[in-house]
Amino acid sequence: MTQYRLEDLVAEQEFRKCISNSPIPQERFDAFMHFCTNYAHIRHPDPSRGKILFDPFDAQRQAAMQWLCNRWSINLKARQIGFSTLVAVFAGWDAAFHRDKPILMLSRTEREAIKLLAKTKYVLQHLPPYVKERIGPIRMTQTKIEFANGSYVESLPSA
Repeated sequence: MTQYRLEDLVAEQEFRKCISNSPIPQERFDAFMHFCTNYAHIRHPDPSRGKILFDPFDAQRQAAMQWLCNRWSINLKARQIGFSTLVAVFAGWDAAFHRDKPILMLSRTEREAIKLLAKTKYVLQHLPPYVKERIGPIRMTQTKIEFANGSYVESLPSA
């Protein structure tokens, strides 16, 4: 009989809360929010404060729910509202926890595309070891992140 440590079972239970292949958008949203509030570290706007857990604002939560409810969406947004952070975290979660998800992020310039993907890389690099082990090897380049599950996130300039 295989022996499991209690810490491993708790880690597995926590990991599974980040995954939902349910057709019900609310269940997928709950999995995403669990990932955000427990695992997704982002850089604080004030560099002296370091990394913080991503706790989305109401508008960010509404946008994420719309993405989960609709295959296509157009978002009108203002500047400096944390939208690119939401996109970066959502793309990392979706690709890491769901198989064969090709995700393409477009930015105005190559520099902006690289900066956007760097936000996703930051989230993935700061995951706990037991989560990193479960999502498998990740290959990162300047413009693409590839996962062992066949998913990838690519960030390119729109031009």
